[in-house]
Amino acid sequence: MDPTNNQQQDLFDLLPDSILHLIFTKLTHAPSLIRCLAVSKRFASLIPQSDSVFLSIPPLLLTPNPKSRTTPRSPTFFLRKFFFNPFRFIRRLITHTSQSTPRFTDWYYWPSVALKELKGFQSLHIQLPCCGDEIGSNHNGGALLKWKAEFGSELKTCVVLGASSLRRKSVVESESSAVKEETEENRLHAESESEMGDGELKSRIVWTISSLIAASMRHYLVKQMVNDFPLLKTVLITDSAKQGRLCMEEEEVMELRESMQLSSSSYVERSVIPDLKMKMWYVPVLDLPEAGFVMTAATLVVIKPSGGGMGLDGLERIGDEFDSEDGEKFGVYGEAVRKLMKLKRNYALEVNSF
Repeated sequence: MDPTNNQQQDLFDLLPDSILHLIFTKLTHAPSLIRCLAVSKRFASLIPQSDSVFLSIPPLLLTPNPKSRTTPRSPTFFLRKFFFNPFRFIRRLITHTSQSTPRFTDWYYWPSVALKELKGFQSLHIQLPCCGDEIGSNHNGGALLKWKAEFGSELKTCVVLGASSLRRKSVVESESSAVKEETEENRLHAESESEMGDGELKSRIVWTISSLIAASMRHYLVKQMVNDFPLLKTVLITDSAKQGRLCMEEEEVMELRESMQLSSSSYVERSVIPDLKMKMWYVPVLDLPEAGFVMTAATLVVIKPSGGGMGLDGLERIGDEFDSEDGEKFGVYGEAVRKLMKLKRNYALEVNSF
């Protein structure tokens, strides 16, 4: 064998297309896939067929204001983070799409531009940037907010889990909890009988509305993409703080695509939130002995459109989905959701469309 010819041989040429396709499908990272397009004609023909793509949008547009004096627990903070910033973000995205010459840095602004060379993907995961001071991004016992929304052509369900603080229990507290484990359920029900104060209720409503607005803006992004990528079947939009999740399965994406085709208006606006009904559970102190944590002012909110039923089947697993994203606190959210849903007392709320 000629060693010179062996060194010049491209080892990728020895791999069948099916193996290369599997490699690119496992890669998923959009910037890497886009760079690989320029390697060879063979790569350029196979990469657009990748089944799954992950795109992380850098925090270029959502720069925190150092002069801001809002505190992490004030209603003004939540409205600024979840209302004004998403609208500013979307407005800049729309403005940028009017530019005629795309650039490599366009993925800072508009996902469709960044992914235009990857037309064949069926599953898309987008990670949005955060400013770093959102509620829930403090890992040292600060406030907590987690939410998951499911959409089709409009909101189907949204679950919000929040707490004023989340901290790990000390050794002494853990030993004490083990002794009192038999009376834990009775104690939990007793604490749930305490009334939620007006201040607590208002803050929970702000958390809920803020989560719905954030979910609505993410759904807007999906609206902008379903026609650009006809093979798209599933969508997941998260954020770098691991706070919110918008999930759409194949049936929901198809429903959205069909509703947009039937729409008489070509202008795509912010996704409108329909009339809603909510069920809220609250407990001042929630002990989580299995995970070894304690939540204060723990709150769970289940949100659904007013026209349908309020079935709660399968919602317990949402806490486990939150856990899967956060290895540091694995098991905390699943245990919290299951315990809160067992409370006898809950609050019923209604919200008009917005």
